[in-house]
Amino acid sequence: MLAEIKKQQFLSRICRAYGADITTAAKLFGHKPISSLRLNLLKTDKPAQLVTQLSAIANLVPIPWSPNAFWIESGKDALVTSSFFAEGLITIQNSSSLIPVQVLNPAEGSSVLDACSSPGLKASHIAQLCGNKVDLIANEPDRTRNAKLRKLLELLGVKCRVSNSPAQFLAAQIEKQFDFILVDAPCSGEGMMDLSKPDALKYWSLKKVHNLAKLQKRILASTWKLLKPGGKLVYSTCTVSPEENEAVIDYAVKKLHGVEVEKIGDQFTSCTPALLDWENRKFDNRVGKAIRIIPNGRMEAFFVCKLTKMD
Repeated sequence: MLAEIKKQQFLSRICRAYGADITTAAKLFGHKPISSLRLNLLKTDKPAQLVTQLSAIANLVPIPWSPNAFWIESGKDALVTSSFFAEGLITIQNSSSLIPVQVLNPAEGSSVLDACSSPGLKASHIAQLCGNKVDLIANEPDRTRNAKLRKLLELLGVKCRVSNSPAQFLAAQIEKQFDFILVDAPCSGEGMMDLSKPDALKYWSLKKVHNLAKLQKRILASTWKLLKPGGKLVYSTCTVSPEENEAVIDYAVKKLHGVEVEKIGDQFTSCTPALLDWENRKFDNRVGKAIRIIPNGRMEAFFVCKLTKMD
């Protein structure tokens, strides 16, 4: 009974967030989207040859907005058990998680902080875009997850330092400032929910959403202090709740110094502007420059916002 009440509460919020009816909302979160593959160019200089080899064991469709990335239409199990995966020549993730790093667009020779780095795929993506010529710090406070992060980054050939501070305290732990910062914040993970599974919402609650929103604001405030004037910060989550998304950016533009929201284009699949109101609360109009990814067969729900520090 409780599980059904939670499901109806969850779906009601999905309906309001996406302007959808209950049937559509249930369909959006009634399956798990397919995965995507990214070639790890840190470990190969023959991407075309690698794609030919991969295509022999899987059906791959190029992602038009993400170079060297493909949707896996079939053959994921073969890829996961292959030597290509074991040797770090490819990474496998949902394609929505490629967007934050592409929006950040870090430059070669710059300094970058990945504030909430585990499991490390976004740090790897950052390093790849910069040809490993970047002063990169990947941060993960949990000891077990930090160890796994180090192991994965080593496998993928990423050159960086790994720190272990809670992200909301990073400003007190790191003395330098960065050109680029990625805050892929800890969130309620609603974008990964598959309601076809009976226990999908076992750990979900509005209390958890609100507690995470408080943490996300603290993380953003702390990392903002570490951004150089003129620097870029991308805030992202894999969740739907506006409390964790638009409300956090609304807080930033109103409470933090020198925040400007950059408009993100509509080049990404299933992309829509962020909300400007939620439950009788109006957000600053600048929040609408952020984007939401509406889930479909290939994409998980995601929120991405790019900020510039004006001075």
